[in-house]
Amino acid sequence: MSRTVKYDAFISYRHCKPDSEIASKLHKKLENYKLPREVAKKVGKKSLNRVFRDEAELAVSDDLSESIEKAISNSKYLIAICSPEYLNSAWCMKEIEAFLKHSDRKHILLVLADGEPVTSFPEILRYDEFVEFDDDGKEVTVKRPVEPLAADCRGEDSKERNSKIETAVLRLIASMIGVGYDDLNQRHRKEQNRKRTRRTLIAFGILGLFIAVCLFFLVKISKQNAIISQRYSDTLAATSVNLLRDGKRKDAVYVARMALSGKKEEDFSESATQALVDALGIYSSPDTLSCASDIMLPCSLSSFSVSPSGKYMSVLGLDNIRYVINSETGEIIFFYDDYGYGDVCFDGDRGLVFQRKNENISYFDFANLSETDLGIDEGRFYPDDKGHGYAITTYDGVYLYKGCNEEGRLVFETDAPYISERFDVHTYYNEDGSRVLIYIWDYDNSMTFAYSYEFDNAYLCRVILNNDEIVFDTYSDGEYIYWTESPFGEHSTICRQRIDNASETYRESLNDDVYGIIAYSGMVVVYGQNNLILMDNNLIELGRIKVDSYLTGTISNGDIYVIEESKSGIHRFHEGEYSFYEIEEQNGQILSMKEYSNNVLFTGGVGENHISTYTFQDSEYIDTYNDDCDEIRYYDYDDPYKQEFKYLVLNKDNSITEDRIYDVTLCENAEIGIIQLWDGQVRIYDSKKGELIKIIYAMDGLVNSFFYDQNNDFYYISADNLEVYDKQFRNIYRIEKCNLLGIDPASHNPVIQTWRDGKSYCYVFTPLKYNRLLELADEFLGDFVPDERVREKYSLELE
Repeated sequence: MSRTVKYDAFISYRHCKPDSEIASKLHKKLENYKLPREVAKKVGKKSLNRVFRDEAELAVSDDLSESIEKAISNSKYLIAICSPEYLNSAWCMKEIEAFLKHSDRKHILLVLADGEPVTSFPEILRYDEFVEFDDDGKEVTVKRPVEPLAADCRGEDSKERNSKIETAVLRLIASMIGVGYDDLNQRHRKEQNRKRTRRTLIAFGILGLFIAVCLFFLVKISKQNAIISQRYSDTLAATSVNLLRDGKRKDAVYVARMALSGKKEEDFSESATQALVDALGIYSSPDTLSCASDIMLPCSLSSFSVSPSGKYMSVLGLDNIRYVINSETGEIIFFYDDYGYGDVCFDGDRGLVFQRKNENISYFDFANLSETDLGIDEGRFYPDDKGHGYAITTYDGVYLYKGCNEEGRLVFETDAPYISERFDVHTYYNEDGSRVLIYIWDYDNSMTFAYSYEFDNAYLCRVILNNDEIVFDTYSDGEYIYWTESPFGEHSTICRQRIDNASETYRESLNDDVYGIIAYSGMVVVYGQNNLILMDNNLIELGRIKVDSYLTGTISNGDIYVIEESKSGIHRFHEGEYSFYEIEEQNGQILSMKEYSNNVLFTGGVGENHISTYTFQDSEYIDTYNDDCDEIRYYDYDDPYKQEFKYLVLNKDNSITEDRIYDVTLCENAEIGIIQLWDGQVRIYDSKKGELIKIIYAMDGLVNSFFYDQNNDFYYISADNLEVYDKQFRNIYRIEKCNLLGIDPASHNPVIQTWRDGKSYCYVFTPLKYNRLLELADEFLGDFVPDERVREKYSLELE
């Protein structure tokens, strides 16, 4: 025998939309609904029994009519999904009639799916029949309208209907289990809130666990990233050091700044800040010759020359292409095929004199970028180092030019008919360019002739030299003529003669072979074979400097500069005082080509693709200290607390023994002390508690002083260099080759001492904090980006 299935409800509906859609959703929600715990306890069950819906319950092979009638007869309630289409379904009407055979109309629950109640509810359910007695006392059946229990699920679309179905489910269930709708709805909401709270707590618990796991891995990854970031910054710092060593200051600043990009003050790279300070040259000693910039070339270098102001460079490549380059911007102004002629000269900053193969001498004007044929087919060029003009010497005379214009001339046939065919010429302009002295060395006649040409009145005259033979190494400062005599294997004699008075001549014998002279502002510098000789304009010797290679000299901003070929530096003569300034050139090599112009030293090597420039540093953050250094000098040699501090540390720190200690240094104005071991290790302790604060391994030399700067929260440890640390003892930067003397009482800034040329120099410097260093770097760089060739050579990946 088959088992009889009991249903809480039978859903009667028309198979059309929206009726079937509502019926399907109601079916699922009714069967899946769990009664609130308080209601379930009251009615004695947790949920409804099964709900019948024909599409869900009947198999294809079943007898539809018999199955439905059986389901209806076993259902406690009938739920009619009402609509105008529902009334047109005879089958649906029969389902109601079949249900009413064993149940009353109170067990029929209506759901309005579409239309209005009048056009959607079955008439049998809208009226109730009552038996009454009429006036004659006869029984009469009367129909009275009733309002059946109905849930409204009407809507324009599924979304609107779905929101009403939730309410309909509660209304239907409340009727079926015999409780009030409001009571069920209230308890339903309470149960839903309880479930949401439970789900929220579970979700937060899972989320908390997830966050804890994430934080664990985040901290681990963060530490790993910090290590990677630190190593990356240190690598960039090393690259910056290499760039600075190679003369690429701006590139070095860029890379060091890149190493600190995104770094807060608390996590910066110590090596990167040091590289940045060095690259910016902030604490380079005044008058120190340091690299300034690197000018990239479009060729491999063969030779170069520089205009008087240093603004332009003439560069000959190994491919014989001549380039004129703006040294300030690196822009190529002009280029041509030189074919090995090699003879060019600058006309100040106005233009360039040059000659192409099989063409006349030409002039290129920098202002309008135009080229002019000067109409001279062959000659040699002689520029003025001060930029007043230039001379062209041909077989028939000397022609004086400024720009494309001839300003004067000396014609051999008429002005100097005695000149032989073998001669050489040199020209010297006076300070304001109003006069030029022309020297002609006549080799066949063994004579030297001198001429003066005044531009204002086009006056040419011969200057009689107080000498009957050829003279050498001529020079003029505009007031006097200088020359040397007896150059052939004998010691030379230097002579000086006033230009307008041949009788006023001085001679001085030199115990050296001389091959060059340069004079300016009362100073005369003579290039000897073994010595560089300094004299006054009366030829009184003031001193000698030992040299061992070829010398060339120039005048710039009132000083005389002499470059020695075999040394990476420059000799400077200033108001009778002498200094030599060493420079660090590319890879430690001494480059053969050097030119000094307008306080800038240009250096290059054959085959290189760049020219490096060096200038005298003039930082506003370091200045000469002119007060008495002894008044601020700090001595701690006899501090009685040293021994007490040492034994306090030995009692606290078992990792060291007394025999390992080299020296003890106490901080002058803070309760901190240093113990330096024989292996160079520097250990910093709290001098009151004896507790270790930091160990420094990378200290050059022996500590000689220790000071705390209260104004800037910096510590200064002085050894071979002055090391600057922040309050956490992170090494911000160092100042090379100096030690700390004390603190300037006026500015409260540190005073340092260094040595050069056997002399002691004292400077006061302004300490800079981390953020200010970054600002200075950004101001210095502007929108600068390293050249593509630099990026490739140094493996730079720009951010």
